[in-house]
Amino acid sequence: MRKFASLRLDWLYLRNRNLELPSQITKFIITGVPRVGSNFLMGLLNGHRDVTCFSELFHPNQIFYGRENRQRVDFGSIENRDHDPFAYLRKVYSENHGTITVGFKILHQQNYRMLKFLVNRQDIKKIVLTRRALMHSYTSSLIAKETGIFALRSSDRENVEPTRVVVDPDEFIAYATKIRGFYDRIARDLSDQEFYSVEYANLAQNSTEIVNILNFLGIENDPSVTTVHKRTSPRTLSDRVANWDEVLTRLGGTPYEEYLNQE
Repeated sequence: MRKFASLRLDWLYLRNRNLELPSQITKFIITGVPRVGSNFLMGLLNGHRDVTCFSELFHPNQIFYGRENRQRVDFGSIENRDHDPFAYLRKVYSENHGTITVGFKILHQQNYRMLKFLVNRQDIKKIVLTRRALMHSYTSSLIAKETGIFALRSSDRENVEPTRVVVDPDEFIAYATKIRGFYDRIARDLSDQEFYSVEYANLAQNSTEIVNILNFLGIENDPSVTTVHKRTSPRTLSDRVANWDEVLTRLGGTPYEEYLNQE
């Protein structure tokens, strides 16, 4: 049964490889891996009057519209989406959201067929979000799973209590290897296209990055744009990792030491 379903999806994606999408709006996606600042970037983009940025529309377990959008749109159920992802995609890009630029996040391990399709489309702009400090991403994921809090806004009264997690160095090595493989594939797939790659630390610390992203999307800068999200994890790794000394000893002097910076 699973094999049949997989073959049906392969056929569906092949059939729709030349799918017509509306040309009157600028279409974009944000891709990367979880916990590299995609909520931060989404908040910045949604702060611009000409941009609508949805959250993780192709998450396997739930459709995440983003707090700014979930009260005003409904593209259908997960079952509808998974039965015909292209009808779903047309809704995303075809409905009038009141802006000239529309996009969403689609991250690693969410829907590889749809991500491949979107990456191959020349008419969809791609923003690739990275983070050099992969240990930050890894521990942020562990903390989010433990606390159940994946995003916080500046206006939220709730604060995450300082949480320390135990890191298995070997599991981190496997994670880092997998993530590097993902970005290598994205780079190969985008080798013949223009795209914008942004590193989270640069985005968080340098206001010109959002200006560059807006220029890439073809819209004017708005100096009033600011993020609505705040950190959900302690800033430094030594405050996050209960066995920090063990991790330093195990990974120090290896190719993975570069991911242990304290930014």
